[in-house]
Amino acid sequence: MGAVSEAFLEGLRLCLTVSAVLLVLAALAAALPLRRRTEPSVTGRTNLVVSALCRSTEELYTFLSEGIGALPGVHTAETVLTLRRVKTLTTERR
Repeated sequence: MGAVSEAFLEGLRLCLTVSAVLLVLAALAAALPLRRRTEPSVTGRTNLVVSALCRSTEELYTFLSEGIGALPGVHTAETVLTLRRVKTLTTERR
């Protein structure tokens, strides 16, 4: 995270692997703070996706260590940062 300027950080998406019996509890707990959303119906290696907005690197680390790290039944967590889009590649119509 040190190479990414806080000015460009818009949000993040966490892909979590949570034990099945605690999936609903973890989804509800992850969505409690403002600016958080869960998407529990995903397929693949993970079974819970949490989208979040963080105002600073410190808030991000606190959310990951105290928020996600404290959730019951979480086995793995993968973080994908969302950076502000400056340019977008598009196809030109002819």
